[in-house]
Amino acid sequence: AGIEYWVANEGQGFTLHELTSSFDLDIDSLVYNDIDGCLPEDTLANRCYNPTAAGTWPGENDYVGFIYVPISGSVIQDWIRDTNPDIPTAFFGYPTDASDGQQLSSAEAPILERRPKLHIKYNLDG
Repeated sequence: AGIEYWVANEGQGFTLHELTSSFDLDIDSLVYNDIDGCLPEDTLANRCYNPTAAGTWPGENDYVGFIYVPISGSVIQDWIRDTNPDIPTAFFGYPTDASDGQQLSSAEAPILERRPKLHIKYNLDG
């Protein structure tokens, strides 16, 4: 399984982390260097993400276009099983280089083809 993203602005890579609770995020004031398992200036312990990366993209200078980030099949199985129905399924991208991150298109991208896509491949035995 994996997620396809459109890199709109090149930069170094990122790791994907699954959110473990819902929250409002002001992306303009977020300081990535302060994140270590919980969001900065967060007073509620339940507003965190899983610090273990679910996927990684190493990045490539000057690259703009589609990328594919593999994620663990167990993450997909948890979504299907709905192990925590109170939390929407979402990822948080943590840059591997705080001064040279990437800009990815979101689900609100005006060009539909550039919106993130989840890819799942099934292997059937027998």
